[in-house]
Amino acid sequence: MKIASKHNLKSLWPLAALIVLYLTTRLMGLTALPMSSGEAVWIHWAQIIVQYPSELLVSGSSGRQPLFTWLTAVSLNIFSDPLVAGRFVAVLAGLASLIGLYVTWGSSYSRTIGFLIAFLYIVIPFTYDMDRLAQPDGLMSAFGIWMFRWALHIAQRTKPSAKAFKVLGIIIGAMLLTQISAIILLPLLFMVFYFWKVHQWPQFWKSFGVCLGIAFVMNLPALLNASYNESDRLHFGGKTNSGMGVQEAAQFLTKEAEAFRKKTGVPLPVLLPMSSGNPAEGITVYLWNHPDVRFVPVFWWPKSPKLIPAGLRFSHRPSIYQTSPVMRRETTLLDYAHFIFPDADYSREKFLRENPRFQKVWSFQGPDSGESIVIFKNHPKK
Repeated sequence: MKIASKHNLKSLWPLAALIVLYLTTRLMGLTALPMSSGEAVWIHWAQIIVQYPSELLVSGSSGRQPLFTWLTAVSLNIFSDPLVAGRFVAVLAGLASLIGLYVTWGSSYSRTIGFLIAFLYIVIPFTYDMDRLAQPDGLMSAFGIWMFRWALHIAQRTKPSAKAFKVLGIIIGAMLLTQISAIILLPLLFMVFYFWKVHQWPQFWKSFGVCLGIAFVMNLPALLNASYNESDRLHFGGKTNSGMGVQEAAQFLTKEAEAFRKKTGVPLPVLLPMSSGNPAEGITVYLWNHPDVRFVPVFWWPKSPKLIPAGLRFSHRPSIYQTSPVMRRETTLLDYAHFIFPDADYSREKFLRENPRFQKVWSFQGPDSGESIVIFKNHPKK
């Protein structure tokens, strides 16, 4: 017994070394790169869930699956830096992929092959980048690897068939709950079952039907909640901001908000365009729930060219993704409001002609010699 125990412990050392190397490469300088537009969207959805638990399916407003956002919401309760919280989930997903590859190839061929495949995973630049970005691609890959591994378990009869098919259903369900595009990985499953002739087993189709049924039920609420109408304007395409200057813009607005609160006693209104990603959403991620900042999504603009509503009161939504709860607020609250301008969507010159009371108060010089982030401030007539 003691000899077997020592042998098993010794066999874990290669995997332990891989895990240490992986965590070192992934965690070192984790926030060195600025927050990308895609990361800003996923992290902000998680922030909304933390503040409004009823919004568990908020990612459905843009037709996206929610699992990565749920995990990021949990991580936000552990880390104070939202970028660290989102990227840490990606690091853990990559770790699951690493272990899955080691176990799959190690059991199918040899521990040496498993070690080499896992080592390649660590050093390949593509996986290095994927494991350090707060986006769901790495999590989807991890579930895909474990789906393949579990299918081999079934094919090689190393797990009780009925129970193993249920576990497989949960893995597939989680994979599709991460990204619906993961359906392209399902042929791997069919290939395993075909080449090992699993489909010829007695009761196979019944067990496989239960497997797919579990996956379908897991995804049904998200599929029913997905909206492709309200979110047409919240797309991921077009010109996207690299994230450079987003943190600096948040620091500028923090100082402005603190001074505004000290002078007026109320939070600084920051107007947000109805477009997802950077610069506005990245700044929102850094300042979400800041006591001195009141975010105001301007869902009436640019359809109505005047950024400040003409009436005495206006409708205020919590975020660009939420249509409720809606509060009615005094328009005078928008005096001296700051506006994070969406360069990708609108002409700056046209905006200033239509809103002459707004003046540029801060900008960030991008690497292409242009201003990648511009903040305007309302100066009302008195």
